[in-house]
Amino acid sequence: MSQKRTHEQTLAKEPWYHGLLPREDMKVLLTQRGDFLVRFTDPKVGEPRKFVLSIYVGVADEIRHYVIQEYENKFAVDAKWFASIPDLLNYHHRTKEPVAIGCAESVLIRPIGREPWEKQHSDVTLIRKLGEGAFGEVQLGEIRIGNTVKKAAIKLAKLEALTKEQIKEIMHEARLMRKFKHPNVVTFYGVAAGQEPLMVIMELADNGALDSYLKKHASSLSISKKNDMVLQAALGLEYLHYLHIIHRDIASRNCLYGGGQVKISDFGMSREGSSYRLNPHKKVPIRWLAPEVPRTGFYTPKTDVFAYGIMCWEVYHDGTEPYPGMKVAEVLPRVQEGYRMPFDAKVTTAVVKYITERICAGTEQERVTMSDVVRELPNLDGFEQAPASNSYFELPGNKTPKEDVQGSKQAPIGNILPYPSQPVVTPTAFLNNNVLQNPPTRVLERQETTLEQRKSISNSTEDGNRKNKKPVRTRITSFGNFRTDQPTGTTKTQSMSMATRAQANAKKKKNKQASSSSSVDAPSSAGFSMLSIFQRKKPDKSDTKKPEE
Repeated sequence: MSQKRTHEQTLAKEPWYHGLLPREDMKVLLTQRGDFLVRFTDPKVGEPRKFVLSIYVGVADEIRHYVIQEYENKFAVDAKWFASIPDLLNYHHRTKEPVAIGCAESVLIRPIGREPWEKQHSDVTLIRKLGEGAFGEVQLGEIRIGNTVKKAAIKLAKLEALTKEQIKEIMHEARLMRKFKHPNVVTFYGVAAGQEPLMVIMELADNGALDSYLKKHASSLSISKKNDMVLQAALGLEYLHYLHIIHRDIASRNCLYGGGQVKISDFGMSREGSSYRLNPHKKVPIRWLAPEVPRTGFYTPKTDVFAYGIMCWEVYHDGTEPYPGMKVAEVLPRVQEGYRMPFDAKVTTAVVKYITERICAGTEQERVTMSDVVRELPNLDGFEQAPASNSYFELPGNKTPKEDVQGSKQAPIGNILPYPSQPVVTPTAFLNNNVLQNPPTRVLERQETTLEQRKSISNSTEDGNRKNKKPVRTRITSFGNFRTDQPTGTTKTQSMSMATRAQANAKKKKNKQASSSSSVDAPSSAGFSMLSIFQRKKPDKSDTKKPEE
């Protein structure tokens, strides 16, 4: 066993060690001068991983990352060498001597412990292999959460076999999933990233992928059951759009089915914001692609709506691949000309018309939102149940999506605004405490508000966020054999000018939003590159959208 692997296993026991936690999460965890943690870098081809000490130095909200040097089994950041990383931290924490020469602010004051979603490998038990994923195998297993043990689907990835971009994609997906709390979106339990292999832990859907379930039970599924499936998927997608998330790969293969519930999953291509620029060099799922995307070059929530309509066709046709008999290159031109697939005769005319003309409308302006779908679809001829509603907005003991979006440092890029004809949905009721154990197919009623009311709600929420103080963290000062537990306080040396910090935050946020439109697109396993389409026809400048700021 390599010395690096041994160090990882030793440090994994320390609460201030966060393993493969990316830089993007630092600004959420490190919030006061002197906050610090230890992690290790993403591997580069041909180079070993290195441990990194991340410190909030308190200058314009800056977080600095210092590589911990290792030589002959000793460790240092600058001049002083120590027998172990805990010894290094213990010395600088006790003496308050700056870690880095030339940076007086690089002092260690408050070690930051792991978040609840950062799991230990010792919390996970692997049982048997379920299949292969994009970056490794998927196993059936169990995860210990507090005093309970839950069945889980666990994605395993060996870091030595992954590129830096692949690791970023995995951690990006995990970062998105942390905020999800909905019966029709797969539940995320956590990430075990302290040592090999990297584990992404999710709830187990006992029937697997929806497309496989549809094919396997083609002869036994009734239209009523399929109606239920498409409506559950609509509830889940409406929830994602409320959280300002564009999925970008809605299809039956990316949904799970378990416990009688459809659960949207696979968020590798998902992005936060009101629009996302298409990378023409990356593969996209052409058979589910909205016709305007090649022209505008952007994904929006309305492109998800179109893909959802194609997924409805899949459900009603037992998981059959869309546009049967057509080659991939033939699909997009036909769709742009107005072609829509015919439906099985058992599907009522009203449902077919709504899907083909409203959900899969040729333009974004004519296309409905997912809130429209959730409200209108159950009223159509052929649906037996009462109109659906979504009370996903607040669950007992959890922050609401609105709080996540407006009250945290990790606010989404851009801001999805409701389309002019569609009022936003706001919470009016809460789910029962047992919703996650026995989630109802239909949840509670909602309230629609006017634009003026929404502005009032937004302003009052922002005022409340400014007035509320941050919750006090418990200081974890544990460095090997040395340990003290102390309440956290803010000293004069930790405080900053509020005006200076506000200006710096505004500047950082503006720069981040400006760069988001050029983000790298994620690959898809079900499509081909759009480069040839863009070479044939470049989008008009008048038609091209820019990500909202």
